[in-house]
Amino acid sequence: MIPRPSPAATRSSPVASAILALCAVGAMGAAVTAVPRVAAAYPAVQGAELWRLVGYLTFAGLFLILARNPDQPALWAVTIASKAALPLAALTVIRAADEASTFLAVDGIVTVLLVTAYLLARRARVGAPAVAAAREEVPA
Repeated sequence: MIPRPSPAATRSSPVASAILALCAVGAMGAAVTAVPRVAAAYPAVQGAELWRLVGYLTFAGLFLILARNPDQPALWAVTIASKAALPLAALTVIRAADEASTFLAVDGIVTVLLVTAYLLARRARVGAPAVAAAREEVPA
């Protein structure tokens, strides 16, 4: 039996959950569009194209896990760092690559969305109880 997270652990911002759901839908859409690319790829790059497809599906799953249970600081850190790696690479080591501008734009936007969702989810987890407690302490 899988233990259920505590209500405090699953408290999140509805906006953060919506952002993560949007990112998951985008990743799933990218996976669907990658299928023909994998099928049509030359054998020399087919493995890399399949790796990309699996990455899209993995990130879709990560986004959904974080939307459901945002109290995962290590998972947030790994997810944000992984998404930020491509835009940073596009600005530096692979700036001449064919898809560098795509990495910069798409993964840059996703990174900003993830950081925004993280801050909103963290605020909902940490800030909401503190605000409620502060309201209780204020004399009427």
